[in-house]
Amino acid sequence: AFVAWLKAASFADKVHFHFSQVPTSGRMDMLNVLSQQAISTEVYLCGPPDFIQQLECEAQTLGWSQERFHKEYFS
Repeated sequence: AFVAWLKAASFADKVHFHFSQVPTSGRMDMLNVLSQQAISTEVYLCGPPDFIQQLECEAQTLGWSQERFHKEYFS
């Protein structure tokens, strides 16, 4: 819903899109993305419950605190 706005934002160079309905957009390698960030990083995510749960599981394997995650669930 906010793709155009995010692409035009001042932080657009830090935004990466992964669309599950678009085969060429690729799946996010959650473990790789998280492992490149400091575990003190705040993570804001939204999506279906399965996506959020998978990301939280990957983060736990790297020692991330659940307090770093700010979530909005799609239904």
